[in-house]
Amino acid sequence: MPAGRIFFAFVLLALLNSSTLAKTKFFPTGLLTSQELDEFRNDWYSKQLQAMQEGSLYETQPNHETYRLTWLRTFHHPMTFRLDIDDQCKATLTVKETDGAGGYQPGAIILNKTIEIARPSCEKLTTGLVDLKFWSLSTSTPELGADGAEWILEGAKSGNYHVVDRWSPSTGAFYEWALSLMKLANTPLGEIY
Repeated sequence: MPAGRIFFAFVLLALLNSSTLAKTKFFPTGLLTSQELDEFRNDWYSKQLQAMQEGSLYETQPNHETYRLTWLRTFHHPMTFRLDIDDQCKATLTVKETDGAGGYQPGAIILNKTIEIARPSCEKLTTGLVDLKFWSLSTSTPELGADGAEWILEGAKSGNYHVVDRWSPSTGAFYEWALSLMKLANTPLGEIY
């Protein structure tokens, strides 16, 4: 059995041994990956987001532009970075962190802060999404690994929803955009992978 499948089987068992799986699905069925892993990933990611008291961007479709990066490092605290933008490019960044581990149980919230993002930074982020061609990026790629991090970027805008899921990116436009968002949080990030 390939290392990626062993890792996912291990994480699945850990999730199944918890008291309950996530009840709300944060992602459309069949979108995240192949059929055999889609339900697993949807439960895993949803459980982490529920622990951070985040809502489903897919189900609620906010009336403003919203992007959320969920960062699930196998052995480090899960984090989310949610960017809410109005039509004047007035933006806030909400950062949440739990005391669990991204590849295991989510834990309890230990960080929940919202900061205002200056207009130049907001414009740079929105331009970066256009340059990245976020809305047409493939949702997933075949890269998987035993240990690493899931970088899940969701967007909701004008009734549209899209999600991009990458495993441990270390270069490229997606990585650079996500890292710039995380750095705006002005909070310790620990090891980046």
